[in-house]
Formats: sequence, structure tokens, C-alpha cells
Amino acid sequence: MIPNPTQSGKVPAITPVYWTLALAAATLAETAGRSGAAALNLDEHQTLGLLALAFAISLMGQWTARTFRPWLYWTTMLGATLLGNAVADQARSLSTLTEPALIALGVCLLATILAFWKLISGHISPSRPQHRDEPLYWMAILISETLGTLLGDWTAHAWGNERPFLLLGLGAIAAILYTRTSLSRTVLFCSTLVLLRPFGADIGELLGNPLALGGFDMSHLSASVSALVFMALVLAGFRQQTRPV
Repeated sequence: MIPNPTQSGKVPAITPVYWTLALAAATLAETAGRSGAAALNLDEHQTLGLLALAFAISLMGQWTARTFRPWLYWTTMLGATLLGNAVADQARSLSTLTEPALIALGVCLLATILAFWKLISGHISPSRPQHRDEPLYWMAILISETLGTLLGDWTAHAWGNERPFLLLGLGAIAAILYTRTSLSRTVLFCSTLVLLRPFGADIGELLGNPLALGGFDMSHLSASVSALVFMALVLAGFRQQTRPV
């Protein structure tokens, strides 16, 4: 039986701390995804299956929790980011569609999820989802992370070295619009996640690049540990608030 959650909400408020942790999770997903698959010697299909199982377990834990648990929420977010990356890789390898076409398809799928969410609940809110809406909330995040991976790969070819700065700028604009305007919070929330995912991947690559190329010459494992420690310090130093549902 699914326990009834309290009325305090189980997802954190969308603040600069939230976006900092989301970016760190994207970086950790980039570095840990590479090192994990290599260490376990898994192919793409096996990796996708394992990540789907891990995400399902963390999602069930998040859904059945009675109160907001930061470590559980961000474990689920990391699982969604890792799985989104694997789904994007599979979509590229199995589909004959171009990356722009896959991105357009993903946008349509995300819009369908959000429309269904609104249909059954009457309203949608990324900072105050109802308990019954949490699977749709996490599905929207998963699709956003998948879109972010596809967008990052496509813009890497189209925008070149200017991509990180353009994506960071667009992501910052979307995050500011979220907090300072009355535009759709859900659209801006998903848009920011999409834009932060490839920027997090760029940070992961920067950590691993040789010193001669301006990087930090860290192994995937060392970069993953660094990102994980950073997230732990942020979680310990900043208390995340929730909003009533």
C-alpha cells in the first residue's frame, strides 16, 4: 500500500540551490555514466536495462516516502539523468531519424505528458506536484534529460566551441524567467533542465581533459567523486524548502 504523504510536499522549491544541484547531477551523470559502463563491461542494451531498473527503484522510494528526503530526491534525479542519457544513445543508434527530428519527437512527447498531467489534475506545478502526479512529474524530468542529451550532441556539431556559453546563457535566462516572471513555470522548468544537461556534460569533459587543453586531467572516477562530494556539501550547507501541496 502506498502511504499518504504529508501536506508539506516532497519536492524542493525551485531556487538557485536547486539549479546548482541539478547542474552537478548532470555533471555526475556524464562522468559516472562513462566510468560505470566501462567498469561493468556493459553494452548499450545492458546499460539501458540496468539504469531503467535503478531509476524505477529510486522512483518507487521517492513516491512512497511520506516526507521530502533530499538524498532520495537527488538520487532519483541522478537516475533520471543517467537513464535519459542512455535513452538518447539508444534512440540515435536504433532510429534512422536525424537528431533534430528526434528532438522534435521528444518535444512532442514531453508536451503530451504535460497535457495529460493537466488533464487529470487540472493544473501542473513542478514545485508542488500532487502525490498521484509524481510519476508524471518524473516522466517529464526523464524526457527533459533525454532531450538535453540529444540537444547537446546536436549543438556540439552545429555550435562548436561556443556551445557551452550559449547553453549556459540560455539556461540562466530560463531560470531567471522562472523566478521573475509569470510565464509557465512548467515549461521554463523543463527548458532549464534541457539546457543544463549538455552544460553539465561540458563540465564533465572539462574535468577529464588534459591540462594542455585547459582541463583538470581527472579520471572519470575522480571526477565522479568530486561531483558527488560537491553535491553532498551543497545538501549539507543549504537546507532545501518544500511548498505545501
